[in-house]
Amino acid sequence: MNYRIYPAVPVVSIEVSDSAVLVLTLLSGGRVLDRFANGRMPIYLFTSEDEAAPFRGAPATWCSVLGLSSRRELETAFEQRLWVPDILARFSKALGLNPDIAACGYFVSFDGDPVPYDEYLDARVQEAAGFEEQHYMRTGGAE
Repeated sequence: MNYRIYPAVPVVSIEVSDSAVLVLTLLSGGRVLDRFANGRMPIYLFTSEDEAAPFRGAPATWCSVLGLSSRRELETAFEQRLWVPDILARFSKALGLNPDIAACGYFVSFDGDPVPYDEYLDARVQEAAGFEEQHYMRTGGAE
């Protein structure tokens, strides 16, 4: 993935492939500081402990860079055997993110360059011309 990021701000990248594989990347200054993943993109689970080892994540690094106080919460999220929605729920809680927003896709990427989903559809589906992606969040009230 090509990271063009403002150098002074830590960034968390959340990549999900069809709810099968998740890659969480911590960046700062345009550099990758750490990664957690439960498989390889697009949808390949790790086949060995050796393959999984570089992607176990370092909660202490994430806590230090992001100013998080609860390393234990992050450790419970960085469990490679969990299902992607469970990892995202735990990760969101540890970072104080809204889990619905953290799990919401905004980009499609097949070659490492992210494309906004509405542009992806416009380029592939004639009937999608004029499609505008919108995201809504429930703020309370009756179902």
